[in-house]
Amino acid sequence: MIISNKKDREYKKIIGFVVILLDIIVTVIVYLTGGVRYVFPHLMYIPIVICGFLYGLRYGLINAIICGLLVGPFMPLDTVTNEQQVFYNWISRLIIFSAVGSLSGLANNIFRQQKNAIQESFIIHRFSDIPNPNYLGLYDFSIFKKDVLLTTVLIHNFQKIVDTFSQDFHYHFLKEVYKALNENLKCEKIIISNNSDKFWIILEHTDINEMNDLLFSILKKDFVVDDIPVYFDFSMGYKVMNLHDQEVTTKLFNKTDLSAKKAFLEEKRFLISDENDEESYNYLILSEFKNALLVNETFLQFQPKVSLKTDELKLEALIRWKHPVKGLLPPKSFISHIEETKLINDLSIWVLKKVIEEIQRFESFHMYPEISFNISAKNLFNDEFIKQAVTLIDESGVDPSKIEFEITEHTIMSNVDKSKKVIQHLKAHGVKVAIDDFGRGFSSLSYLTILDIDYIKIDKSFIDNITINPMYQVIVQYTINLSHEIGYQVVCEGVETKEQFELLKAMNCDFIQGYYTSRPIDPDVALKWCSEQKKVLDSNKIHSQ
Repeated sequence: MIISNKKDREYKKIIGFVVILLDIIVTVIVYLTGGVRYVFPHLMYIPIVICGFLYGLRYGLINAIICGLLVGPFMPLDTVTNEQQVFYNWISRLIIFSAVGSLSGLANNIFRQQKNAIQESFIIHRFSDIPNPNYLGLYDFSIFKKDVLLTTVLIHNFQKIVDTFSQDFHYHFLKEVYKALNENLKCEKIIISNNSDKFWIILEHTDINEMNDLLFSILKKDFVVDDIPVYFDFSMGYKVMNLHDQEVTTKLFNKTDLSAKKAFLEEKRFLISDENDEESYNYLILSEFKNALLVNETFLQFQPKVSLKTDELKLEALIRWKHPVKGLLPPKSFISHIEETKLINDLSIWVLKKVIEEIQRFESFHMYPEISFNISAKNLFNDEFIKQAVTLIDESGVDPSKIEFEITEHTIMSNVDKSKKVIQHLKAHGVKVAIDDFGRGFSSLSYLTILDIDYIKIDKSFIDNITINPMYQVIVQYTINLSHEIGYQVVCEGVETKEQFELLKAMNCDFIQGYYTSRPIDPDVALKWCSEQKKVLDSNKIHSQ
């Protein structure tokens, strides 16, 4: 299966014109140099060989015959005396030319067969016989109209099919799906597969609703492999696009892939890709994040936690990203997506290093704040991350009790046994641990008694309602009392009003955090805040004496 693209065809047209021109030029040279008596007729082998090797046996033989006739009966033996060639002279040359043209053509056929085998192994998957993504690089897309429909068919339970049966069974299943698509889609099309969970389709038909109905009817049919009916769950993503003058690779399907994934999550049959789709935007932002860590586009801000009882200085480190084009990006636009990847370990290690640097800088000004930051479930349950974090803290020389890991309640409850072991390990190295977003997802408080933690951070949703709903007051007061009884201190986050502040103070809360006392601030401002807090606390001590 040789695929001839537009450039190949244009190239062959040019060479064809050159061959004809060479035929004429050699004929003129032979005539002007005195006829076939001299050596110049041998120049005719050049266009004969070129034509045969590029265009095959048929055209190689035809061109050889034409060349044989041009320097045969139509060409004198000697143009000066006008002596003509004898019959056996030019007919022998014609036969030799024909043999050379035929042999060149046969060489072309052999070459094409070998090229065909190599190319087919390159663009066709060996086990499923389905074109793979390499096929896109060889196809001539100029045959399509201006706009085409890009389509992703995403198979969601492919791994279950592989696990239940076998990889070979899955290949046979994909082959049946490909066959059904190829036979039933009558418009100009390209169908390729990554041979796992996707089909990528380019269709000349751009009516999305009509094409979706057709695709759905094709894919909902019963597919049977080895007499076993195969159930598969799928969704589709669409995008209309102009492919002319574009490099066509699987990158063009990024948005349709995301749309198909999103359709599945939203329990829809399909979604049409939107240029302004938030998930696509976040996906592209995510691809730039690793470099952002390396070139210092990311930085930390700190939000103070105000102690209502002691002279402790506490800060929470919050990451910020100043994108060179999009400006300052809010954490919610990238953190949740990073948490789905291994990049979260790079991010958390970066934050830990910066926190250690800031603790050392604060200590050079005789300030000794405790700085906390969030770690995700991927961090907590990754032994390599925990080992790397502990090593960093140990080697830094800072007091590990000045570093606090905040872990969400949901993360801890997703694997209580593992969480307990990791928390014990961190505590053994002197690191403090807090439960963040406490109360957001679980009603039982009994698990608190089995965890060796230092702080509980009551979720902002409770604080928002504490002054307007007595039930929330009861819950917060109960949580504070219980925490104190089992040895934990309490931080109430999201405090935004004086009324909330005074009520929590009366409830015997240990720390408050929120816009009422301070928004997130830059490191230098945080240093100044700590200095002012220290002066106030020192002054209060003097007056109390």
